[in-house]
Amino acid sequence: AVDDLVESRSAMKKMLVILGASNVDVAMDGDEATQYILNNDYDLVISDYNLGRGRDGQQILEEARFIRRLKATTTFVMLTGENAMDMVMGAIEYEPDDYVTKPFTIDIMRQRLTRILTIKEQLRPINKAIDRQAKGEVLQLCDEYIKNKPRLKNRVERIKGRTLMSLNRWEDALNLYDEVLKDHELTWALLGKATCLFHKDQFKDAKGLLEYTINLH
Repeated sequence: AVDDLVESRSAMKKMLVILGASNVDVAMDGDEATQYILNNDYDLVISDYNLGRGRDGQQILEEARFIRRLKATTTFVMLTGENAMDMVMGAIEYEPDDYVTKPFTIDIMRQRLTRILTIKEQLRPINKAIDRQAKGEVLQLCDEYIKNKPRLKNRVERIKGRTLMSLNRWEDALNLYDEVLKDHELTWALLGKATCLFHKDQFKDAKGLLEYTINLH
């Protein structure tokens, strides 16, 4: 649990213990949180977005995922104030598993954690393949999930698009994002499509789509 306010850290630790967590570590800022993540394997990380000076919660997540110290199977929950929600939701490459808006009660936290941990468990085979860098297996599993688990379709398509782009399969990723956008104008799909257009040297179209997405959201 990461929070710059001592009262909030204490309250969060008590709440997690009541909800059944064990071995709960608390950190006061991004530096301390990063050290904990470097030296331990966690099942769950809960971080406030706004940590005062230094790195914010999104930067903790991005750095930990980028250096592959925070496994894909680890659940990361971001706490935000309502006024920060739009800014936080702009993240695409390294997104939290869930957001919880402050203030919240223990019942709200229980409901949200139960929901996201259930989804996370269902996605475990894909996330384990991601941790092994087995990208071909990730794509195969994504196709199976999209066909057989419609409730997870949106989350799995997002993983598939990110995996295709990591393999420089820009045309395949673009086709995926176009299919997604036929049904809903989702921010991650718009940004993914813009990224594909950029790498296909369609700079004018990429710029126009990015400007449209910024204005829309």
